[in-house]
Amino acid sequence: RTVAERGADLLERKLRILLAEEQDYALLADRTRQEWDDAMRELETWMLRSALISGARGARLAGDGAHCEVEVTWQLTMGVRYPSSATCAIPEPMPCAFIPDNTALHLAASAARRAVRAGVDHAVAKAAHDAIVAEIGSTRRQLRALRDRWIPLRLVRLVRRARRPVFQRGRGIRVTPASIALGALFTA
Repeated sequence: RTVAERGADLLERKLRILLAEEQDYALLADRTRQEWDDAMRELETWMLRSALISGARGARLAGDGAHCEVEVTWQLTMGVRYPSSATCAIPEPMPCAFIPDNTALHLAASAARRAVRAGVDHAVAKAAHDAIVAEIGSTRRQLRALRDRWIPLRLVRLVRRARRPVFQRGRGIRVTPASIALGALFTA
């Protein structure tokens, strides 16, 4: 077996592993997208209710402007680096001068936290899926290049070598490896 054939075998193995990972992350991305969409619908509902009760000014004043911190954990599979999980630290609301005058603002704040966490989970799953899909395409191109160019080139060289005369016997008979193999088949 040649190096090209062993390389093609390794690329096929890599492709099988990546395809299994891609299926897992495709399902995860679909599930997290649905969870994020649900969380965003819930947030929009509570924001609309709070805006109807307190007005847009009330929702704006209830926000404290705090930022969340996201820490991403990375994974390496078959040479592909992609995010595997993330933790999202959302600070507790700070006591502010504005005291919300309705429970819809409190419920909107908790819905916003859920939406942010769901968005982070979906971003991780989608980024991992996209990285794996890109590597699958690259691996397929490499495998196709080996199969379409290197391995057939080896076969062409073997055929050319088989056509060359190895030695000549009396009366101008040319003996080639192919004719020796054919002769062995007919004499058996």
